[in-house]
Amino acid sequence: MMTHLTNVTKVPNAWIFLEPVDPVKLSIPDYFDKISHPMDFGTIKEKLGQHKYLNMKHFLQEVELVFSNCFQYNDENSPVTAMGRSVEEEYFRQCVQLNVAFYITDAD
Repeated sequence: MMTHLTNVTKVPNAWIFLEPVDPVKLSIPDYFDKISHPMDFGTIKEKLGQHKYLNMKHFLQEVELVFSNCFQYNDENSPVTAMGRSVEEEYFRQCVQLNVAFYITDAD
């Protein structure tokens, strides 16, 4: 899981998702009104280090939450959405390459 996350964070536009959104710094005071479950790659990496993920499915759901939040908050034509789409494409490409579906069971 850590390798998969590390590879995704190396994508050129991934820097925007490396730490939690700071609504004050970014002048977006309504962020937490629109996003009830914020997530970022830094938090995911921390949780991996603390063994907080019980299975692959939970890990993947949180990675995908990063993208979902991005698309939910930002306008379809915004540069941030475009950045999110490029990182998401690489994420899904790597999921296929790593055959992550193999590691997800019905029990997950």
